[in-house]
Amino acid sequence: MKKLLLIVLASFSAAAQTVEWEADNHTKVIFVETKEIPIIDVAIAFHAGSRYAQPGLANFTGQATMLGSKFFNKEQVNAKVSITGSEIKTYVDEELTVYHLRSLSNISQETIVDQFNSAVFNAAFPSQELRLQKQNILSDIAYEQAQPEEVAKKHLYKSLFPSASRYNSPIKGYPDTIDNYHTSDLQKYHAKTLGQPYTTIIIVGNTSIDNAKRMSKALSQKLIASNSTFTKEKLYTANDPQTISIKPEQKQSYFLLATKMPVSSTEKPFVTHLLLNEIIGGNSSSYLFQSLRDNEGLVSSIKSNFENIDDFSLLSISGQSQTKDNAKIDDLLNEAFKHKANIITEKRFKIAKESLKNKLLMNTSSNKKKLERLIVGAKNNHSINYDEWLIETLASVTIKDVAEALQHISDNQFYKVYLGC
Repeated sequence: MKKLLLIVLASFSAAAQTVEWEADNHTKVIFVETKEIPIIDVAIAFHAGSRYAQPGLANFTGQATMLGSKFFNKEQVNAKVSITGSEIKTYVDEELTVYHLRSLSNISQETIVDQFNSAVFNAAFPSQELRLQKQNILSDIAYEQAQPEEVAKKHLYKSLFPSASRYNSPIKGYPDTIDNYHTSDLQKYHAKTLGQPYTTIIIVGNTSIDNAKRMSKALSQKLIASNSTFTKEKLYTANDPQTISIKPEQKQSYFLLATKMPVSSTEKPFVTHLLLNEIIGGNSSSYLFQSLRDNEGLVSSIKSNFENIDDFSLLSISGQSQTKDNAKIDDLLNEAFKHKANIITEKRFKIAKESLKNKLLMNTSSNKKKLERLIVGAKNNHSINYDEWLIETLASVTIKDVAEALQHISDNQFYKVYLGC
């Protein structure tokens, strides 16, 4: 059933029309017509990310897709895409594998479909090209293993979700798992990806709805239902909150603290916690930024983040400091969650509310941002008017709502990782 939604945002001079329908093979299609620039973005989002595969297989498959097809080699595939001024990229995270093509809007829908055929649907995974791609991924893994953010995240997720080994694993996998994948492994995973249910085609740009319908119909016909579907790990928690200290020899320390919260992304408490996050550490006027960085001088950087994962949410605090200050930082964070009245002030509430509103508006102020938000919506099964709902709900959140949300957060419920202590 077709749904039509008119979204009017204060930052827009003209309204953007968002339309949703179902194409062949039960594929959801979301179309946003924009006329600001002569560009069209087409993305196909599959629920085939790293949570559905052995470590690194989803990413390896996605990145290797455009290395050659059944009818053209890598150079010919690249030429077919580049000659029209187009570019096609792959994005893989825990949940999704996304193929995204950006093109000039005067390119015919037949040409765009042909480019997807050459680069994605008819992928052949030639052995020589795979060896080179494997080396690139191994280099990326080596780099990530040296980054404190990635090391901390790895240890944190193992504590938060001990029974979900796929979610604990880096999206790019491990050197030994990457080394053991062969052409047949990637071919099988790719074929299974193209047949997964709940696939979404997203089209944003300067084209008509009739063109979008023809394009989505041709693309959806390539998505033949698979006989088997992927199974996503459930994120059960078995460990109690704990503190993990690693790499004591590191001169600069990095810290990551997080707590799992029973807040759904489609309910008002989620927006309340988004605002609370903005107050705690979401901008340069936030409590943590002012107290630990500006007033105490203990950190060079600090921020908080609030995001939904499945049917719950994760509040995290991260930053960098001198090694000798870790214990003091921990004490100050403990005190912050004991003396909550210092965190939420009328001034900080007003600044945070305006800051969050602007961030939500900016999230949809360009083709790229619209596409990114719709991909997030496909990932989390949000409705097409989700961004509008966020802004409307934010307007109704009061300082009392935020204060009550903070009362349910205590320091002893945080999982903590310190690198360099």
